[in-house]
Amino acid sequence: MACRNPYFRDVAWSWIKVNFNAIRKIYEATGTLSRVSASIIPFLGLQAKEEVENFFSNLEIPEASLGIRTGLEILQVYSRLR
Repeated sequence: MACRNPYFRDVAWSWIKVNFNAIRKIYEATGTLSRVSASIIPFLGLQAKEEVENFFSNLEIPEASLGIRTGLEILQVYSRLR
């Protein structure tokens, strides 16, 4: 996963911000977006915590809400450990 690589994290974050709506349409009404969100949010937020929190907190995506909430909680834990 690209967002786990600290040298590529900024590029991955920029790409996700631009393409998130397209990704959402692809995975609409599935659990995939929720699982992916839960796994990428903590790593993306390591270098841009407030920006990642603001971006994902303001989204209203029922099928991904659990994953987004989980990812944001894990981000909080990771940020406290740093």
